[in-house]
Amino acid sequence: MNSVVVDASVALDWFLTEPGSCPAWDIIDVLDELVPVVPTIWRLEVTNVLSMQVQQRGMPIEAARTTLAEVLALPVAVIEEAAAPAIMQLSVDRRLTSYDAAYLEVAMRGGWPLATVDRQLRTAASEVGVSLA
Repeated sequence: MNSVVVDASVALDWFLTEPGSCPAWDIIDVLDELVPVVPTIWRLEVTNVLSMQVQQRGMPIEAARTTLAEVLALPVAVIEEAAAPAIMQLSVDRRLTSYDAAYLEVAMRGGWPLATVDRQLRTAASEVGVSLA
């Protein structure tokens, strides 16, 4: 399967920003050729970010619900990430959140590039030889 691991930051930017206004839009073209892959935690991370948009930035709850439905309707392949102890070890070794370590672990295991706009995750991916989309 020719795939790319897409983190929540990229997927959400496609729905929360204007086309072409941020680096996530540069990545969208790869989806014509690659199947987007996400770890199982992706849904919860997307939900958390939108919840924070409502609570901290005043996004109307109905707008957040609509955006959530649109993001979750993306044609992604959901891949089970490694067991929690392995994710924790990768998180500690690379100084990442456990969420980001899950994306990195899936990319490493699958041999797939990683699409993220998170600077720290991009650096960790480069350090372990994961290519960036």
